[in-house]
Amino acid sequence: MKYIDIVFDGPPGPESGRFVEVEDGNGHSINAGEWLESLDGMHTLRIPQPLTFAEVLSTQQALQAKMGNPTGFGEVGVKENLLHVMVEAVEALREINFKPWKTKTHEVDRTKLATELTDILQFWANAALAFGLTAEELEQALRLKWTVNHKRIEANEVKSA
Repeated sequence: MKYIDIVFDGPPGPESGRFVEVEDGNGHSINAGEWLESLDGMHTLRIPQPLTFAEVLSTQQALQAKMGNPTGFGEVGVKENLLHVMVEAVEALREINFKPWKTKTHEVDRTKLATELTDILQFWANAALAFGLTAEELEQALRLKWTVNHKRIEANEVKSA
């Protein structure tokens, strides 16, 4: 989602329009936040700030600096962190029932799965930082990849599982 529209039924002014809804860039109504009422009777729509690549990278960079950058920089740092991504991916697989031939399954612990996926994200960020990639470069690469994938879908070059 590139932007959020706050929709009113009239323009700003002395008798401003009333709030109608919050919409995504495609004009679909969305639940963008939480309505709060203060003691003086005012109402506020609190919209949380989304997590961004910039925040992920800056926070992870600060954590790595505090630890003395244990996985290194450059290609060596990328390699070290991608090896950790692979380990965390295996740990995430252990949290789900990934073997379709097994008849005995277990209930997936959402918290444990989320933790393992978060570990992957942190090592992914470390790999990007090790090579000096910026949030802008990563966002541009992701948007380009989304465009390619949408074109593949439109050209019927993909199939469902």
